[in-house]
Amino acid sequence: MGDEWYPKRAKIVVHFQKDAKTGYVLDFIVDPQYPNRWREQPYQSYIAKRLAHGLRSGAYAVQVSVGGKYFNLDAAYAKK
Repeated sequence: MGDEWYPKRAKIVVHFQKDAKTGYVLDFIVDPQYPNRWREQPYQSYIAKRLAHGLRSGAYAVQVSVGGKYFNLDAAYAKK
């Protein structure tokens, strides 16, 4: 991850956690004042790459959290 991921710049915090239901989750927590930031480059492509890796390996799921809303990403997102 490069400097563009510095939280004050990205408006996104990346958090890896253990979830009782699904195992491990890579959570991209987006500042609610910038709700679409995760859909912008370079963030979107990085999130898609992490998702593709998680799906291939089965090691973790990926979700995006924005102001109390959760987006559990699937294989269709990984193709972006």
